Amino acid sequence: MRLFSFSFLCGVLLLVSLHALPGNGVLLSGAAMAVLAAVLFRPATPVLLGILCGFFWALIAAGSLLSFSVPEGTDGKIFRLHGEVLSIPEKTDAGTRFEFGVLPFGQKISVLWKRSKNIPELNPGDAFQLDLRLYRIHGLMNPGGRDSETDAFAKGMRARGVVIDSSSNHPLSHHSRFNRFRAKIFADIRRVLPESKTSCWIPALAVGERKNISQDRWEVLKRTGTNHLMAIAGLHLGFVSGWVFLLVNFLWKKSHRLCSRLPAGLAAAGSAFLAAAGYAALSGFDLPARRACLMIMAAILPLMLRRKVSFWQLYALALLGVLLLQPLSVLSSPFWLSFGSVALIGFGMGGRVAPSGFWWKYGRIQWIVTLGLLPLSVWLFQQYSLVSLAANAIAIPWMGFLILPFVITGSILLQISDVASGFFLQVADASLSGLWQVLSYLSKFSFAAVPLVSAHILQVLIAIAGVFILLLPKGFPGRFLGVLWCLPLLLPKGDVPLPGEAHVTLLDAGQGLSAVVQTAHHVLVYDTGPRYGRDKNTKNDAGENILTPFLRYSAIRHLDTLVVSHGDSDHAGGVSSLVSHFLPENIYTSEPERIPVKSSYCLRGQKWIWDGVRFEFLYPEMSDLHEGNNSSCVMKITAKNGQSVLMTGDIEKPAELKLLQHRADLASTVLVVPHHGSKTSGEPAFIEAVHPGVALIPVGWHNRYHFPHEAVMQRYRVRGVHLLQTADAGAIQFTLGQKYLTFSDWREAHGHFWHLL
Repeated sequence: MRLFSFSFLCGVLLLVSLHALPGNGVLLSGAAMAVLAAVLFRPATPVLLGILCGFFWALIAAGSLLSFSVPEGTDGKIFRLHGEVLSIPEKTDAGTRFEFGVLPFGQKISVLWKRSKNIPELNPGDAFQLDLRLYRIHGLMNPGGRDSETDAFAKGMRARGVVIDSSSNHPLSHHSRFNRFRAKIFADIRRVLPESKTSCWIPALAVGERKNISQDRWEVLKRTGTNHLMAIAGLHLGFVSGWVFLLVNFLWKKSHRLCSRLPAGLAAAGSAFLAAAGYAALSGFDLPARRACLMIMAAILPLMLRRKVSFWQLYALALLGVLLLQPLSVLSSPFWLSFGSVALIGFGMGGRVAPSGFWWKYGRIQWIVTLGLLPLSVWLFQQYSLVSLAANAIAIPWMGFLILPFVITGSILLQISDVASGFFLQVADASLSGLWQVLSYLSKFSFAAVPLVSAHILQVLIAIAGVFILLLPKGFPGRFLGVLWCLPLLLPKGDVPLPGEAHVTLLDAGQGLSAVVQTAHHVLVYDTGPRYGRDKNTKNDAGENILTPFLRYSAIRHLDTLVVSHGDSDHAGGVSSLVSHFLPENIYTSEPERIPVKSSYCLRGQKWIWDGVRFEFLYPEMSDLHEGNNSSCVMKITAKNGQSVLMTGDIEKPAELKLLQHRADLASTVLVVPHHGSKTSGEPAFIEAVHPGVALIPVGWHNRYHFPHEAVMQRYRVRGVHLLQTADAGAIQFTLGQKYLTFSDWREAHGHFWHLL
């Protein structure tokens, strides 16, 4: 079983690593070769069989999901669908968001019903006929950044939709009473519990509803390594099943009649599993809850069957169960964190002398997990919390004994008495408030979250081997050599420009602009991309979500210069977040009054040389300031061999014509097109003067402005200019100064079969 389960996992991983799905001929050839190898090498049969089964099982799941996709070329078209509301609707400034399961097959769509008077009351389990404007899910693709297309695919989601006001939109029936019950509990908790700084977490712990929680609150948990506390998973289900086991076991033993019919241990084990399954169902049976349920079932089943089973057999059984249920969950970080934690505990605590003392029983587990998850944290998050050990040592028992019992009791009492329920929920909230103060205090330490360089998968695997060597039993010869195996995590990335060269990355920032220029020893950022959402008090912007992960991924720890072309939010939206992580020595902009940090004007004539690469501002002059888009900083970057890139911000035709006064300065190898290719830019004489070989267009996919404008793009094409858009290519990277200028398309180079390529 163990060998088959791990081989099955390898087969699933093999499938999801593919850039494109194989054809039938390749599949048949591969299967035939595997069968032949199994016949010739009989000891390898379980391994090959497991890999084959895992590969084809994942292929079936992926094929089924891919079959439900918005056809290419029909994005934005209106479809009439019958479906069921799957999630508790989330009310936002834009409207109401919810997951919609298309009937009869249940494929999921992320739906927005914009604010209007015609929105009916929506509850999970309600079936509707809706007219939806459907779009394929298309996310940003950047080195080190979050891959929302992969996240959606792992959740079984292939489309998003916007409800169109139509007389055809109407309810059909009510399907799932249990989902309506979850929604009622959520609404009742918000009704009986007074609002406080921590009250938003109570529904998260009761029914798994975490959509209305601000990013700043998540940041506290992230910096202290305690974000697992607020997602119903193994920790919570473990506490619930443990309480029920102890309670039922104690009460059962009080009755001789019950014990004569069924041993107390079996009754307690069965009750514990039912309690865990019920709590998981109440959370909406998210993947972490399903996973934890299967692991608890794997642990309890041998007790009920009165068979002795080893830890690793139980682990393999739970792993196989999860992969059979949801093979694509290997694409999500919770899968690796949960199974990684359990494997570390089993390895670090097994094969030792009988445990004795408080530290061995309780503290050692936390230390093992904290140390052991270091490689995965580097790989998944590019940071590690040095206060995690202390924070979890406080938070886990606090959550298990002083918060969770009151939350669950209060939720149960909602069906009986609002007064009693309100009392227990307020006690839980007061206790949570105390814990939150501790976590907030710990999160403010500068070393709470140490940024780390994103590692290659090979470095991570070597470090994981080093961790397991370190966790070998005491007295094992050479176990501390495991430290050497972890050192590759600290190795810097080797892709550093040579003197006279400049690495340029035009990031995929959606409908905005952000670029990073790196020389041998210096780094410049040109624009910081847009802000997402309307809440200015949260770090939901390109500086936090795109630029910072990219800089860490690229092993960049210091920022020499920041240029903000002008103050519009799609160019300056990420300034505050970027500056909070990296303190640039110099900040230039054309509109200092609109930038939230101290800055200087960018003016024509300012120039400097870094490592043989020339940087100079061509525009604006003092007389050109205070003209909005037409005041944008225009910068030219020239490598030692003469290759150059022209950054133009949002200048339009008036500024382009002014730049023609210095026509000789404009000629460039690469042009970042002005104003995202709008109709107000792209003066033919300006394009002739620049005479680029390649034009890069920073633009959002299906943006509301319909950029770039086709007539403007045609002006570039007729002049033989090769066009690349970030909406299609993701981040675009190239190196000035090399003999042959080549462009790397991040989406094409790192996409998989589920990405829109």
